[in-house]
Amino acid sequence: MRTLIIDDHQLFSAGLRLLLAALVPVEQVVRCADGAAALDLATHTAFDLVLLDWKLGEGITGEPLIHRLKELLPAARIVVVSGEARPETVRRAVEAGAVGFVPKESSPELMTAALTLATSGGIYLPVSALNDAGGPAAPPTGHGLRELAEAFPDLTERHRTVLSLLARGMSNKSIARELDITEGTVKQHVSAIFREMAVASRTEAVYLLATRGVRFE
Repeated sequence: MRTLIIDDHQLFSAGLRLLLAALVPVEQVVRCADGAAALDLATHTAFDLVLLDWKLGEGITGEPLIHRLKELLPAARIVVVSGEARPETVRRAVEAGAVGFVPKESSPELMTAALTLATSGGIYLPVSALNDAGGPAAPPTGHGLRELAEAFPDLTERHRTVLSLLARGMSNKSIARELDITEGTVKQHVSAIFREMAVASRTEAVYLLATRGVRFE
């Protein structure tokens, strides 16, 4: 899993790389300190996982950076690792296309568990965000991830495929290109998925996947 870390605090970035070493081969982890460098790297390298700080010191950051990264890396999992973890900030990150949010204040054990979820196909959101959304008291942190077919047995195989791509933050256009179908067909699938999950948006779907501890490929 080729991973990109974007953080202007070099000490934290180095520590994050060390935590990842038990999960991802070190040679597959690349670090940079700003959005411009990240976009340049993403232009030439197909990263599978991106860990980025919500607020970088200068240049493009936050939602605009996530949007640009999703254009270059539509299938990548983007996880925000930030010192600011208010529920509204978490929601903004997820709405922009992130599939996880890890507070920097997390203990090394919790950070490792969150990164394990991210590299295993799960979603980590902080307790405050899940409580604010009416979810459980704590997000799942162990290895017991559920498959989509188990969590939502009434979804068809095609719907599960579309949901997996949607959960990564891929646009309808990107999903249509990936599956070689029309955008209209994607919209029909998404509407059916939302009805089955009883949600109204991708953001709500991501929160639900997080609270149920679901793995998506």
